[in-house]
Amino acid sequence: MSSRTRALILLVVAVAGVAVIITATWSYGPGQPRDSAWYISAARGLCSGDGFVKYDGEPFSDYPPLLPALLAAFGFLGVEPAVTARFANAVFYAAAVTIAAGWVLREMKSSALAVTGLVAVFLAIPLLRVSVQVVSEPLFVVCVLLCLVSMGRYLRDGGARWIGLSAAFASLACLTRYAGLPLVLSSGLVLLAGGRGSLTRRIRQAIAFVFISCVPTGLWLVRNHVVTGQLTGPRPAAVRDLATNLELTVETVSAWVLPRPLAPTWRFALLGVAAVFLAVALVTLVRRRRHTLASVMPMLAFAVVYPASLLISARVVRFAPPSPRIYSPLYLPLVLLALAVADGTCQLPARAWMRKGVAAVLTVLLALWLVYPAARAVYFVRGYLRDGAGGFTNRKWLNSGLVQAVRRSAREDAPHSNEPEALYLWLGRRARLAPRRVAATSPGRPNELEAFQGLVVREGGGTLLWLADRPGREYCYTPEEIARVVRLAPVASFPEGTVYRMAVDEETRVKPEPASATHKLFSLTNAITSSRSAVASPTHVSAAP
Repeated sequence: MSSRTRALILLVVAVAGVAVIITATWSYGPGQPRDSAWYISAARGLCSGDGFVKYDGEPFSDYPPLLPALLAAFGFLGVEPAVTARFANAVFYAAAVTIAAGWVLREMKSSALAVTGLVAVFLAIPLLRVSVQVVSEPLFVVCVLLCLVSMGRYLRDGGARWIGLSAAFASLACLTRYAGLPLVLSSGLVLLAGGRGSLTRRIRQAIAFVFISCVPTGLWLVRNHVVTGQLTGPRPAAVRDLATNLELTVETVSAWVLPRPLAPTWRFALLGVAAVFLAVALVTLVRRRRHTLASVMPMLAFAVVYPASLLISARVVRFAPPSPRIYSPLYLPLVLLALAVADGTCQLPARAWMRKGVAAVLTVLLALWLVYPAARAVYFVRGYLRDGAGGFTNRKWLNSGLVQAVRRSAREDAPHSNEPEALYLWLGRRARLAPRRVAATSPGRPNELEAFQGLVVREGGGTLLWLADRPGREYCYTPEEIARVVRLAPVASFPEGTVYRMAVDEETRVKPEPASATHKLFSLTNAITSSRSAVASPTHVSAAP
């Protein structure tokens, strides 16, 4: 294939990728889930001169800064962050599938398999589903692919520039999502195991790679600790065990290749058979063709380290359950890995007619499977055009009477809600979280009801929006509990939630609980101990001003 033909094919893939995302977000714009409020508010904070701040006015530290900075770059030109995200994600989707398509055209020997491989990488359903929302995964996927492809070029051709490029893209990945650290780890391991030169040289290269990749993110973490006292913001404790997360992971990954109606047992069995086949085929290829190992080793390492890191992290902190969004960066590397194994298998037979026969069989099988992702792509795009791309800005919410009631009722600067992100996205101004029953990061009781009552008194009332059936915010006090300290007057009630006006009167004021006998004895003991300490150490008594 000539370089001109290859360039033309990649141009068609890129243009088609942009068109798909622009079309899918045509009716309601990009979807805006919870995370979108974080990125959009941080971008607006940069444009207004307030720096990286969240929707509630607190410092932005839960996520890395690259995506908000990118959105703010166009915000200085007067473009809204959501509009920027829509077109940027179209470019990111096109870039990701074009990078993967370029790898297919460059690395695969079978022309028939290469054609079906181009369709397979273009129909990247997990990437499509995140590219229609204001989230960081599309940019992250591009950085991951560029890092892996650059590392593969180094293993195959040599050249320090490829290590430098790979480290630069890994650094950008870490500045996009903290989940970029598994990419750094997997690439460092690849350098150690498959790099060029002596072991000492490979160790030096791996150390340099990790250093270059992690320094920018390390500086951001230092900034976070200075302004918030935490490295990555508050992280809730884990609530799911390893077995549950592993089951959800298998269910998520198997849905990429197998229809949903299949029973979990069949999913596990078929996915296990596929994994064993790929492993055996890969080992055979590595023994016979060293070239194959160089091209797929970075992707293989990432495909192992990335999900393992997520499963281990899920045992420490709580985040969203394993889903197509969280595992979307894994999809294209797995597809390219499978295509490399299939293409290598075609080259194993000694006779040409046997090689052509194997290629024909694999091509037909791949073409038949492509019906499944093609049908899913049509289904999702039609759904996005009809109902929106999810989050708080789809048709359900934008046409809801609840949103209109919130816009009429919430006149103060910063209303409260169990979904403040939704308030921020609907109103475009600061929103605060409702008082918490227990802290999000520990089982302790923060006792925010009394402080919340005082806040309502100082502000002369306020608005509370309570959305029904919102998972992940169970630690907030319910309206029934808040009504013990604040008078709640329903303004508007809908199936999706209720808008309340808040006020405080004598009946709802928090009254101090009478001290128990045990508490009185404990206080008396403390007072006696303090008096004795003061007599024994008079130098510790501060002088009166």
